[in-house]
Amino acid sequence: MLLPLSILLNVKMSRVIASSSINVLKVGKRKILMGTESASSAQNRNLASVTLYSISDCGDPCDEVRDYLQNQQISFKEKDASDDLELQEELDDLTGGVGKLKVPTITVGKTAIIGYKRTELISALEAGGYSEPKSGEDNESNE
Repeated sequence: MLLPLSILLNVKMSRVIASSSINVLKVGKRKILMGTESASSAQNRNLASVTLYSISDCGDPCDEVRDYLQNQQISFKEKDASDDLELQEELDDLTGGVGKLKVPTITVGKTAIIGYKRTELISALEAGGYSEPKSGEDNESNE
């Protein structure tokens, strides 16, 4: 019979209330952090920031990027450029300045990926300090 770690150690686990999913395991006066990292702790490890540029009617391509990043537990910002002229200009600069919004566009640090190209995204994430994809995710490209 397997027992939960908290029973084996006779300690209680508590949930950190924040925008992260870190569990704190208290053992006496010591605290052990367990779980996924918050955006701020990721920044402390020098991970590149990740941003998804989208528009309201982007559909499946944006959903696929969003799902992939969430499945990999990668913190990211999403910027909807649908009605924001400044974001549209920012997006236009990132995509070559042709006057058309190309979404999804993902930035990992200073690297921009136009469209959902999983292989390019994985390479950019690894260069940005993120680990290889979690099990069950392959390197197939959705170009």
